[in-house]
Amino acid sequence: QVSPIKSLLFVKGNGKYMKGFLTDDNGVTCSNVHLSIGKFVESCKLIPILVQIHKSYVVNIDKIEEYGAYPQESLTIIEKGNKFDIPIARRKRLYVHNIVKSIKNI
Repeated sequence: QVSPIKSLLFVKGNGKYMKGFLTDDNGVTCSNVHLSIGKFVESCKLIPILVQIHKSYVVNIDKIEEYGAYPQESLTIIEKGNKFDIPIARRKRLYVHNIVKSIKNI
């Protein structure tokens, strides 16, 4: 069985709620969670593959499929026929670039 962290593609925050996008044998599912993105980020500090790339988005670095040359405005996660383009905050672009290049080598 795949751990919940490895099945997580990304989360999108929306006020006091967030949506978690996960993958399993049946495809990609979206779950609403009554938790702010800030609290989620705090609880994920010790999980290096989860990176906040925008005030509203945390991504699983292992799931990134497309990322171009610096500075990128977004990155792409493709999973089971679903394509998600996720924005990168301007002030986080160098940080995200360095992480993606060092971990993913793409």
